[in-house]
Amino acid sequence: MVKTCFLRTHKINLKCNIEAARINIYSEVSKAVNDGYTRFVVGVEGDADIIFAKAVQDIKHSYPCITLEIEIPSPEHLSEINENPIYLQIFEMCDAVSVIRNKNHTPDPKSDAFADIRYIDL
Repeated sequence: MVKTCFLRTHKINLKCNIEAARINIYSEVSKAVNDGYTRFVVGVEGDADIIFAKAVQDIKHSYPCITLEIEIPSPEHLSEINENPIYLQIFEMCDAVSVIRNKNHTPDPKSDAFADIRYIDL
């Protein structure tokens, strides 16, 4: 079973302390890799997602078996990728793209399919 790690930012504003967020994200991604997580899923919310994607991309140099996937909230958001520099920057780092059809999609942590999921909360 593939162990998956997601970043949850709860739509916070990182501009106040972006360096602390960067240190925390890099640390947590490193811990996840050391714990055997190989699939990292990033959203398209903003600064924290870019930091997360860059952290995974940096670590991939030492651990080429890990993957980074971008999760698009809905098919309507696909057209926004070309228009938004944040989406483009993240998209270009990713190995895969998934589109969630339900806007309120959240994996059920009690489901066996999601038994090996870790969330990094900011």
